[in-house]
Amino acid sequence: MNNDVATGDAASVPIAILNLERRMLDEIEAIGQARILAKSSADRWAGMYVKEFITVCDDAIPRLSREMMRLTVQKAEDLLSRPGAPLVCDESAWIDEHFDAKDASIRRSNNYEAWTEQREALWSGFRPTVLWQHISAKYDPDRVVNEARERAALTIVKTFGLYAQADIKRVSGRIELTISRNSERVYNSTLRRYSYSNYSDMAKLSSALDVFAVSAGLDQSNVRISALGRALLEAERHDFQFTSRDRLDFDGPLSIVFFNSEIKVYLSPEVGQALNVFLSMYAAEEMAKKSQWA
Repeated sequence: MNNDVATGDAASVPIAILNLERRMLDEIEAIGQARILAKSSADRWAGMYVKEFITVCDDAIPRLSREMMRLTVQKAEDLLSRPGAPLVCDESAWIDEHFDAKDASIRRSNNYEAWTEQREALWSGFRPTVLWQHISAKYDPDRVVNEARERAALTIVKTFGLYAQADIKRVSGRIELTISRNSERVYNSTLRRYSYSNYSDMAKLSSALDVFAVSAGLDQSNVRISALGRALLEAERHDFQFTSRDRLDFDGPLSIVFFNSEIKVYLSPEVGQALNVFLSMYAAEEMAKKSQWA
């Protein structure tokens, strides 16, 4: 993570954001030069009824600006995240207010040629430094941490179905949590694999367990919550194969057992208690709900 910041007029703006803006301005200039070249080529063939050999699409600048917006948000998330608290920010409302809504208004009130010219002027006005300042002003460190923990707690509740009517079992003194998962038989084999369509959900759970581990101080202990999360994520990969009741252990207090239609996670009482405190602090309202499958 590069947190270096500029000095002078651009004070407090990270170098990474300034570099992104410089690249954008260079690309706008390059698009302008390409259009001059395209026009020169078209003029050479004027009146000969041939298709243009060099073209630049009408929406080059809006496309460039949208990509710069995506990269700016991505950089901001990297720079503003805290240990055990990744930032996830949705700036679609800001983009809509300053660009999409104005673009639509221009389109409604002009013919295609005028709209193309005016929307290019609109979108070429975007600057990564302005979006960065908006995001950094909105997300102070406390907000980043609290939102990350709330998001993680909700993910854990939903994935394990820890709602009001949930029956939390104890097996051999350990807490048993269940993840419903469909599996299929591997072709020409007795092994099975889980559906890859669940990979993104398990990626969220793996990240959520990392956040929980840091929040509960387990990242500084021998309790390998993060390793368990990574193992759950690996189980969703297409090349992961298992037989029912295959087991992974993580230094005693944690383990995973794979079944044909579910995955069971076992936690020591100490880890279970820490998880209960974490969820009560950050997802009490969600836990109080009844599952939609009840």
